Amino acid sequence: MPLTPVRFCARIAALALCLLIAGPALAQAGWKLVTSDSKGSYYIDQASTVIQGDMRNATSRTDYVGDGIQKGVVRRVYEENYDCRKRAVRLRKVTLYAADDSVLASFDWAEGEIDWIAAAPESLGGLKIAAVCG
Repeated sequence: MPLTPVRFCARIAALALCLLIAGPALAQAGWKLVTSDSKGSYYIDQASTVIQGDMRNATSRTDYVGDGIQKGVVRRVYEENYDCRKRAVRLRKVTLYAADDSVLASFDWAEGEIDWIAAAPESLGGLKIAAVCG
């Protein structure tokens, strides 16, 4: 059967419906819960992790309960470097989101602008390092 404009539009509509239904699940597919507490839940995006020897580049996310620690901010997404050998982390970028997923602010730093921070194993940084580095 030839592809008529009506059939073409029906296929596009069906595809859009599938993406609408599956989109949120696909977007969440790479996120691994690291820990949670009374302030929120903390995740690592395993799909974003780039491995270079003992170094890792990964994206992490914090979903806050209510207003979390800053009024109006419900989520923060971080791009971080991890030194698996030294068990240290360095922030590269942070983006703050509102409840409607709009970006409230974004800050990024060049390589070396932020110092490495050694993380105790039981701290959030230590738990993130364990999730990224193993």
